[in-house]
Amino acid sequence: MCRCGYRTSTQSRETDALAAIWKLTDPARFTWERQAEWDGVAVGGTTAASLQGIGDFFASPYRIYAPRRINSRLEAAAFAARAINAEDASWEQGLPLTRPERTLIDLCLDSKDPSLIADAYRDARDIGLDYERLGMLVRETSATPKREKALEPLAELMRAIPKGDR
Repeated sequence: MCRCGYRTSTQSRETDALAAIWKLTDPARFTWERQAEWDGVAVGGTTAASLQGIGDFFASPYRIYAPRRINSRLEAAAFAARAINAEDASWEQGLPLTRPERTLIDLCLDSKDPSLIADAYRDARDIGLDYERLGMLVRETSATPKREKALEPLAELMRAIPKGDR
C-alpha cells in the first residue's frame, strides 16, 4: 500500500513468463532495439498458435525458434534452431510471434498431430490466412524429402480448398 492509502500493484499477463524467457535470449538488448533490427528469435509453434487463437494448443512449454542453437535448462521453454524471416513474424504483446502461415509450417515440422494441424488451419483460414505466402513457405520448406513428408498434412489441406475460395 502506498502512502495515499491505495493498493499499488500491476496486473500480470499470461505472457509475462514467456517475455522474460524471450528477453533472456539476448539480455543486453532492449525490446525496441530488437524490433528495429531483426535477430531471428521468435515465439512459434504451439505457443504462437495458442496466443493467436488458432487450433487447440497450450502456450507452454514455450516454443522459441532462433537462427542458432540455444542451450537452456528451463523446463518452461523448448528452443529449436530454425531460421525465421522478419516477414514471417509480427510483434504482438511485445513479443515476436510467427505469423499464422509460418506457425502452420512449424506445427508440421514439429510433428504435431495432423488433426490438430487441420484445426489450426481452419481457424487461421477464418481469421484471414495468406494462401499465397503459405504456398510459398510450403514450397521453400519442403526442399528435402524428410521435410516434404512432414509438410504433407498441410499440403493436403491446401489441395482440398478450391482455388476460388482462397
